[in-house]
Amino acid sequence: MATNKNAVIRYMFIDDMLKSKSNHYTTREICDECNKYLENSDKPTVDIKTYQNDLNDMKMPPFNAEIVSEYEGKRLVNYYKDPTFSIFKPKLTNDEKHLLTELLNVVGGLSIEGFEWLDDLKKSLNIEKKETILDFESNPNLVMKENMLSRLFSVIAARKAIDLSYKKFGAENANIYSVSPLMLKQFNNRWFLIAKMNEDGFICNFALDRIEEFIINNHINCKHETGELDKRFENIVGVTLPQDAEPIDILIWADDNTYKYIDTKPIHKSQESVCIFNNEILREKYPMLNGGKFYHYKLIINIELMNVLMSYRGVIVLEPTSLKDEMKRRVCELMEKYEKTS
Repeated sequence: MATNKNAVIRYMFIDDMLKSKSNHYTTREICDECNKYLENSDKPTVDIKTYQNDLNDMKMPPFNAEIVSEYEGKRLVNYYKDPTFSIFKPKLTNDEKHLLTELLNVVGGLSIEGFEWLDDLKKSLNIEKKETILDFESNPNLVMKENMLSRLFSVIAARKAIDLSYKKFGAENANIYSVSPLMLKQFNNRWFLIAKMNEDGFICNFALDRIEEFIINNHINCKHETGELDKRFENIVGVTLPQDAEPIDILIWADDNTYKYIDTKPIHKSQESVCIFNNEILREKYPMLNGGKFYHYKLIINIELMNVLMSYRGVIVLEPTSLKDEMKRRVCELMEKYEKTS
């Protein structure tokens, strides 16, 4: 089934023509009328075979349109068996309508430019804002510039390079960065812009609440990632991607209370419980660790991973030594601060 914007325009035209009670149209007439509109709108026209495919697509899921094709004299015309039918007015069950209501309220709350039609869809379905059923975490203390999320969404979709003014945490003044926006990502109740630096190609993240402003830079070609970005984030927790870092084997131990929680809420999708054979070896290597469970990960070490590990009172990092030493340093530093307040 065709999914581009011009296809949607064709479907709208075909839908209107098939609903007509007074006139039934041949495929050639549908083709000519729709192409006339596309041409006047400076959009590419298509051949009659494309319209034949469109009609066939409309008969298939998710539309399931009952289209009658029969001869009226010498003309082979097309029309809906039910003239009140429309592929843009599907019949919804009450359960589907309730779920759609919540989804529209959530997505509509983002106020993303180009999604204003959601309001029209709500009105057509008689959807009103009522009590909240789906509630997502948010941080009211993080204040973004007005429409920042929706504006960045638009430049990513348009594949535009931008110059942004960004004030790092604790900095007095903002710096200007020339970047190619790639993705908007949420982590720990904060939105981040993932972008490629136009100067050196490094992938960086920018917290949206620290972006003061940005402008589109039409003099630079956007360095858009094609399918590689998701892979680059497969091996990290959070949004910070250290440059040129490779995933390494990480081994942790969780005590009896903690591992039950980690089993149901993995730290990362690469999480694996250590197999029975290796478990026996580790029990001999770490006899001081009674009970509990060992876990293995294949991850790039970053600040978010260390923060997550620190959040578990019953977790100890065993390998690699570099990560273990850093976690010990953090714990010792925390103990010293507690000692000073005793």
